Amino acid sequence: MIDQLMHQRELTLAVQETVSQGLIAAKCIGQPWLLVASFSQSLQQLSDKFNIQFEANASFEMAECIAHKIKQQEGSDLVLVQLYKGSTEQLQHKDQSIVIYNLLLMPEGIRRSEFNIGGSLQRKQNQSALLALDLLRRYLQNKNSYNDSF
Repeated sequence: MIDQLMHQRELTLAVQETVSQGLIAAKCIGQPWLLVASFSQSLQQLSDKFNIQFEANASFEMAECIAHKIKQQEGSDLVLVQLYKGSTEQLQHKDQSIVIYNLLLMPEGIRRSEFNIGGSLQRKQNQSALLALDLLRRYLQNKNSYNDSF
């Protein structure tokens, strides 16, 4: 569905992932509308990569700053940024949850979603990728998102 809608609208996408560790990109592999996809393990890596002030915890403000930097660098129509709040221990421990921040920068503004995800590392990885792609799908279908912000 996303592929068809991206082609119909002639849009391009850039992706920055954390907890999904490349699964978003893997779902879009080989598509000409995916300009760039990147995975960073830590917020410190992202801060260094985009030359922004380091924040110990992920936030929508940090995600938005990263999205604007990516748009500047890559020139894509859409930028999807996924960050997570939580320690490495929380990420890896099945009995602890993390908070996922998904942000979609689009020509009209910003859409975002926030979720608590628990379970195994693989479950957290899969759910975070699917929820980020669902934010993109909802935008492409002109449906309201979980926490729209324009």
